[in-house]
Amino acid sequence: MLLTRQPRRARLLAGKLLALLAFVAALLFAAELLSAAAAIALAHARDVSTAEWFTADGLGHLAGDYANVVFTATVLGTVGISLGVFTRSTPIALAIGLAWLGPFEHILQISWSGSARWFPGLVFDAIASGGTTITTYQRALFLALGYSAIALTAAAVSFLRRDVRI
Repeated sequence: MLLTRQPRRARLLAGKLLALLAFVAALLFAAELLSAAAAIALAHARDVSTAEWFTADGLGHLAGDYANVVFTATVLGTVGISLGVFTRSTPIALAIGLAWLGPFEHILQISWSGSARWFPGLVFDAIASGGTTITTYQRALFLALGYSAIALTAAAVSFLRRDVRI
């Protein structure tokens, strides 16, 4: 239906992705503000000093953690929207994405320790954590960008070339 109003498919797909990412970034920012306020209130209730939290170093960690979470949400959203384009069904895309990125990768990680260096979900987890002992932060960033670029390119090619069905 949206293609009747916006026949430029690439623009439609890019707009949907950017809207999704902007919405997620705003929600994550609101969640960070709420959790920071709750942490401050709980710290003061238990007489825990929060002076270090408001130094340049503390605020730098806060901003870095927010950036890591937004980047992780961005690559997950990109892979998710790609799955949605391929399957043409939100429930099926969610089932595939949640099954693969959730339990399936973690089960395989138990039997193959190198999986954390290659599987997308485990690489995305490494970014959110700021790197792990198995996957460095820089490697995780590089791989995540590669996975996202491949997924988005494949989804765009599929979306641009397929017939419109009514």
